[in-house]
Amino acid sequence: MAGWAFGALLQDVLAHDELARVDAPVQRLFVAHREAWLTWVMRGASNLGNTAALAGLVVAAGLAWRWRARSWQPLGLLVAALAGAWGLSNITKQLTHRPRPPAAEAIGHWTGFTFPSGHATHATAVYGMLAWLAAATTPRWGRKVTGWTAAVVVCGLVGVSRLYLGAHWLTDVLGGLALGAAWLAGLPTLARTIPTLRTADRAAPPAQPAATLPPHHPPPGPGPGPGGDRLVTPLATPGHHGAANAERPPNA
Repeated sequence: MAGWAFGALLQDVLAHDELARVDAPVQRLFVAHREAWLTWVMRGASNLGNTAALAGLVVAAGLAWRWRARSWQPLGLLVAALAGAWGLSNITKQLTHRPRPPAAEAIGHWTGFTFPSGHATHATAVYGMLAWLAAATTPRWGRKVTGWTAAVVVCGLVGVSRLYLGAHWLTDVLGGLALGAAWLAGLPTLARTIPTLRTADRAAPPAQPAATLPPHHPPPGPGPGPGGDRLVTPLATPGHHGAANAERPPNA
């Protein structure tokens, strides 16, 4: 579902069609309702999706899980969530080459291409993975719902802050949320598949060596004589028999 949504948004962005047409009106709406105190809040919310802040969160949370559960898998999943989201968002930006909103309307200095929002993509992947890990370690539905609700709120706040600060268009933020969710959806499946493959590989019986035929030996012939030479029995010839009969004396 998330992948389909990202594909639809990407098509609208490239074709400047449908949803992409509301980008400019939404941007003007945020610019018109800026307040000093709200700007301070939105700057802080935007930092929740900053790559450096997320990297620190990934390391801290991963090591905490390692100490508590004696497993490196949570840290590996969190690293994969952030690294994969970072790679996918930057590759897509280089493919789309979409410019950012006007710099005169932005709060702060933003560089690079804009679709999808890297902050929204990274936040969705990392906070979503934290919610998934927390839900997987508790049997209580209340805690599961609380974890996922907190992740959704934080990701939504990061997305809104990017619109408020003028760093992205609406479709950039929606595209980042969809891309991060699509990457997040595949990570738990990967985490369950790899251990299963390893277990199946260890349980498989060892390969049996191919059967080999015994070497073929010719039937034994006559053995060697006393001197080491092979005995050869001379064949009797008619001449020999004749000579022997001639030398035999006649019977008396």
